[in-house]
Amino acid sequence: PYLAKSKIEKLNLIPGAILEGNLTPPQKLDLPHVEDMKYSNLHYVRKCSSEEFEKALKNTVFNSIEEGFDNKLPGNGQKVIPHNDPPSKSIITLFLKPGQIEIVSNQYKAGEIRLHLKDNDEKDYQYLSITDFGFHGLTISMQNDYSYIQRLNDFIRNQQRLYLRVGLGRRYK
Repeated sequence: PYLAKSKIEKLNLIPGAILEGNLTPPQKLDLPHVEDMKYSNLHYVRKCSSEEFEKALKNTVFNSIEEGFDNKLPGNGQKVIPHNDPPSKSIITLFLKPGQIEIVSNQYKAGEIRLHLKDNDEKDYQYLSITDFGFHGLTISMQNDYSYIQRLNDFIRNQQRLYLRVGLGRRYK
């Protein structure tokens, strides 16, 4: 389920947290957001091991954004999927080489960052929003350091394995 920031903080959740609780699907599931669940009695069980976390990521790996989202992208570098023909899922994992992504400044809003990505099909996606809760907190704390974008990119480029979660936003209604 999606959890509000206040709930994440209350449960003291970190990436890789294993939770238990009562999960039930809503009356009407809106594709592609099949992960939507109502929940009750949600509680933290334990942190998963690195091996368990990587296995969970590998279970959702796709070669490209188009493959992961059922080839629903219209092409020409567009990042909008037509609402009348949604893919079967709203979040995927890509296994990339560190040089395939780059953190950049948002040229339209000072202090914000975006992501440039070239997937394994050699398709470029530019100025993607970064919504990861932990990553967002890290970048906010580093905003006054003018070299932080370069340091983030250096850190990423030095990784041996890189899994990137890519998700679809909800349609504006």
